[in-house]
Amino acid sequence: MSARGRADTIAAPATPPGHGGIGVIRVSGPDAATIADAIAPPRPAPRAAALRRFLAADGGALDQGLALWLPGPASYTGEDTLELHGHGGPAVLDALLARVLELGARHARPGEFSERAFLNGRLDLAQAEAVADLIESADAAGARAAMRSLEGAFSERVHALVADLTGPARASSRRRSTSPTRTTSPPRPMPPRASPGCARTWARRAPQRPRAGAWWRASPWSSPARPTPASRACSTTSPAPTRPS
Repeated sequence: MSARGRADTIAAPATPPGHGGIGVIRVSGPDAATIADAIAPPRPAPRAAALRRFLAADGGALDQGLALWLPGPASYTGEDTLELHGHGGPAVLDALLARVLELGARHARPGEFSERAFLNGRLDLAQAEAVADLIESADAAGARAAMRSLEGAFSERVHALVADLTGPARASSRRRSTSPTRTTSPPRPMPPRASPGCARTWARRAPQRPRAGAWWRASPWSSPARPTPASRACSTTSPAPTRPS
């Protein structure tokens, strides 16, 4: 239903029920031009109100008033739209609506005109909600606030905030996508290093120069030290000391 010309044609009174000086029947959809030619001939010029007799199926007049032809996409719903401005009596409006439905339209659901305007890109979601807020406003301040939203003030602020939040992220992503690809070589293997415990163990096992007359006490080979966990761990990676000649 979002594409112009693919939806069915809808119709509904655009004025509240009851007695009044003017009552409006709104028609929107691909068959609006055919309905205009049948009920208010000749079809008025685009966006120009013309005085017409609203005709019944037998050619008799149902009412007399203004017909307004709004070809899409330059209309409220973005579709071909016809508005019949007649007298506001319930019997007159019921007869006009029945004739329009007889020509191929269906009765619109509540809010369906604004829904089509949103789906066809004529309104954003905030503006579509502002239409209901404007209709249901209880005072002048509420009506002015809803009108500002309908004119797009709230949407502009939201779009500005979204741009501020997503702008740096998009720029960073764009820089990453356009930066040249760097080729990195695999890391070179490092030689094995002895742990501090291994170094201390090796220093303890290294031969020392004996003092005079004390070879049997100072020789590291006379009483070998007991192996420690660190010395056992170093035995596979550290070379054994050579015995002095």
